Amino acid sequence: NNSNSNSSNNSRQGSPNDDDQPGMSLTNVSLDSDKLNSARYQDALEGYLTQQPDIVNPAMTLKDYQILGVNWMLLLYRKGISGILADEMGLGKTAQVISFLGRLSEIGETGPHLIVVPSSTIQNWEREFERFCPDLEVRVYHGTQQERMEQRMNLEYENQDNEFQVIITTYNLAAGHSDDRRFFKGLQCQSMILDEGHMVKNCTSARYKSLMSIKTPFRLLLTGTPLQ
Repeated sequence: NNSNSNSSNNSRQGSPNDDDQPGMSLTNVSLDSDKLNSARYQDALEGYLTQQPDIVNPAMTLKDYQILGVNWMLLLYRKGISGILADEMGLGKTAQVISFLGRLSEIGETGPHLIVVPSSTIQNWEREFERFCPDLEVRVYHGTQQERMEQRMNLEYENQDNEFQVIITTYNLAAGHSDDRRFFKGLQCQSMILDEGHMVKNCTSARYKSLMSIKTPFRLLLTGTPLQ
């Protein structure tokens, strides 16, 4: 399995239009006229991207299957339907989510959008936002109790004027102290993205209940192990 996975990943390092990529090539999508003219397909294709959003760093090139993933997330978001992005590790789930949030900003959806991650990956998320979408205003909520108190005051003030689109925090904080939970509820985030989503697989856990108490119109789980 490891050798197959490595071979598959290596094959995706080439042109975005390689035939061996998963999913369908966006350049080869074809619908018969009846489907194309139906209300269902017209609705699904509203705002459909055939290339990566302009806000994405032009030095970074999304693969076709990643653009397809961004389109899928945009459709779910517009419909208010939560979902699970379960691409295997190494296929760029983080890049797809950042591009998705960048596209929302482009069309006037200012957020904020809450991303909850394991403590070990918070710096990686910061770096990836800087690589893929440096124009997005991102805030990180993390640190000691005193540092977080100061952050809360600043972020609540900034949020009134939509000065940031994304806030990143950890599972321990989002589902921890009552002051932190109260703060996240007060932000009225437009989406909640849960990295390593299998960390909330137990719906009877205090973590799950705390996170679900933060009401958002849209939730997205990211996981490479969906069967969990």
